Amino acid sequence: MIKWFNNLNIQIKLVITYSGLILLPLLILGVISYYISAGTIETQAIQFSNKIVSQINRNLDYNIKEMERISLTPFSDPDVQMVLRKSAYHNDLEKLRDRQIMDKTLFNLITLRPDIMGIYIFPQHSSSNQEVYYRTNGYSMRDDYDLTKELWYPLVLWADGKKVLLSTHYETQPIHSPRKVFSLARQIKDVDHYQNLGFILIDANLKIIQEICENSNFGQNGKIMIVDQHGNIVYHTDETKIGAKLEPKFQQFLSNQNINRMLKIAGEKMLVSSAVSAYTHWTVIGMIPLAELNRSTILIRNITIFIGLICLLLGVIVSIFIAKGISNPIRKLQRLMSQAEQGNFNLQMKLDHQDEIGQLTHSFNIMITKIKELINTVYDAQLVKKEAELAALQSQINPHFLYNTLEVIRGIAMTNKITSIVDISKSLAKLFRYSIHKEMEYVTLAEEIAHVKNYLTIQKYRYGDKIEVIYQIDEQILKQKSIKLILQPLVENAIYHGLETKIGKGRIEISGYQEAQDILIKIRDDGLGMSREQLDSLSQAMNSDQKWINDSKQTNLGIGVMNVNSRIKLHYGNNYSLKIESEPNKGTTVIIRIPALV
Repeated sequence: MIKWFNNLNIQIKLVITYSGLILLPLLILGVISYYISAGTIETQAIQFSNKIVSQINRNLDYNIKEMERISLTPFSDPDVQMVLRKSAYHNDLEKLRDRQIMDKTLFNLITLRPDIMGIYIFPQHSSSNQEVYYRTNGYSMRDDYDLTKELWYPLVLWADGKKVLLSTHYETQPIHSPRKVFSLARQIKDVDHYQNLGFILIDANLKIIQEICENSNFGQNGKIMIVDQHGNIVYHTDETKIGAKLEPKFQQFLSNQNINRMLKIAGEKMLVSSAVSAYTHWTVIGMIPLAELNRSTILIRNITIFIGLICLLLGVIVSIFIAKGISNPIRKLQRLMSQAEQGNFNLQMKLDHQDEIGQLTHSFNIMITKIKELINTVYDAQLVKKEAELAALQSQINPHFLYNTLEVIRGIAMTNKITSIVDISKSLAKLFRYSIHKEMEYVTLAEEIAHVKNYLTIQKYRYGDKIEVIYQIDEQILKQKSIKLILQPLVENAIYHGLETKIGKGRIEISGYQEAQDILIKIRDDGLGMSREQLDSLSQAMNSDQKWINDSKQTNLGIGVMNVNSRIKLHYGNNYSLKIESEPNKGTTVIIRIPALV
């Protein structure tokens, strides 16, 4: 690890060091604050959960106490007491009058609360449903209903006038499809003699409990369960569990005290809180997923991480700024040294420091200055030598072309006496003007092509239709610059050494295009070609820096090729030159490679 750190550059070392010094305190502070906030939020969640289940219990108590007050009406209403004391009727009119009294009383009671589904009064002396008084939300009881067969009947008898809460069940024997309700029942006692006069049963819609639970805001994914003292589920957020028995793991919550536990329910860890009502003896159990409780904790953690990352980012930026102030001069000095290694000595580093880096910079500048002076001395000597060689090369353009041209002009003038001599003279004038114009060291490829065409115009009168010339030049390269007189000598060479002695017609193809940063021009003829020995000898002469003149004479392959090749090397360097491909009786291709210069 230490070795790896030591191998890093200075800037990275400084950035890592500063970042570590910033990140470590932030990490410690973030972890401590996270655990403190997590504990606080958990305590607050337990308090909140206890408050909610207690509030649900209070709301349930209030609603059930209202039902109890309704159930006490037969005790305080003398008309109801009078009707229930009767064991028989003298006539139907009396019976009808009593039913009207009971119907009116039940109507007034059922309208007190919209959630009451039905109120039933069973007289002690009744023997059939015809003698049962009831008021419901638009339905009638079955004729075969038997009160004594209800499971709650003995409980009401045993309570002896006290209220009995009945857990969730279906409505009391309606003709239509029954709905889920919970009920309150009790015996009706004679207020004078405390004798049993009958029973009252009140069915309340279970939705009133559902509304109380839903309005409690017990978390987005929280669940509420209400259980009676016998372990029957009165209400559950999951409706499929209503009316079922309480699972064994929840039995501990039926004690007469509030309990908070962490339980795993359906694979999810939850905080379970309970509150027992002293009035109903029902237990409200609330369940909140731990993930929901930790939402605030996770938010605090994410905010802490975000702030930490921002601080770390700012620290890294500051450390990079400081590190660059130290490392940049060293890296700049390193880059300049690399350029000097590549042969660039036209550089000096600005001296901005007076420390050790400044001393290194000063020494480097002195070293570069001395090296440059030495190079300039050698360069000046070599430049004089190269200029002399270049002048010699440019003066060696083959003069026999001039003589041949003049011979053509003379022959045409003497034998044909035609105006074509004007074309030859004009082309010849352009050739001379282009060749001897010393100020035009660099020309465009378009001018080089025009020079070739002037030359071929003259040759056309000598060879007639024997030579066909095809141009395939990419127009995009016509504006590229090159040294002059690199094409015409090669075309001339193709004619005299390839096509002149060939039997039949011959062809010259001149093509040009750009390849990456270079310009490639190919001059191909289908003439006699060269043998392998001739090609190797010529290639060896072209690659030589000292013997090209002698070799060109010995090979007798034309000064033009050697002239052009040497001039290209002198102007553009050894990476640019001619390449020759040839096969006997198939022709020769000369490939010119020069840099793209506009």
